Amino acid sequence: MMEKTVRIGASMTGLTRIIAAGVLAVGVAAGGFLAGEALVKSRLGFRTVTVKGLSEREVKADIGFWPIRFVANGPTLEDARRSLENSQAAVQTYLSQQGFAPEDYQVQNIMVEDRFAGYNAQQTPEQYRFVLTEDMLVRSQDVQKLASSSRAMGELLKAGVVFSSDSYNAGPSYIFTGISDLKGEMLTEAPAVEIPNDRPEKQIDKKVRVVTTITYFLD
Repeated sequence: MMEKTVRIGASMTGLTRIIAAGVLAVGVAAGGFLAGEALVKSRLGFRTVTVKGLSEREVKADIGFWPIRFVANGPTLEDARRSLENSQAAVQTYLSQQGFAPEDYQVQNIMVEDRFAGYNAQQTPEQYRFVLTEDMLVRSQDVQKLASSSRAMGELLKAGVVFSSDSYNAGPSYIFTGISDLKGEMLTEAPAVEIPNDRPEKQIDKKVRVVTTITYFLD
């Protein structure tokens, strides 16, 4: 009787081990399958489709800024000041004749230079000792009038006005301020992420461009 019991117990123990080994093998196989599938998906990455849109409009600038810089000199500061005042009066008269109101222009800055205080003082003629430079800014929504007036500045030379030759006096700049109004209309053609002016600011005619790039992620 005892011998049968021992044999039965041994048989049950062996069967348990076989079942446990089978369960373990199934678990390892399933884990390996899931890990492999995850690795394949990670290597495949996301599938995407990129769509680009573009909408363009020709527009005209609606405001312009015209910086004017002129200079005057003299042997004394008072002489240079009187000369500058004469030039300023000539510029204001010219602007008035062109149809600009006094509120359309204003003095921005006046600079004073004593050339006798510089490193080349000995080479400076006495009549050019003091140099005064005045910056005036004209602002107008009539960009065509601004453009034509700047082209006719030769009349001021006849009045004795001496202009500076630096970049400040490079002529008017024009801006289009209606981008916000156009954006809503152009959004129906191409959702906007960027609206640059395509031409230099010195041009009245400009191109407004609405560009977008949208990326869709696919399942």
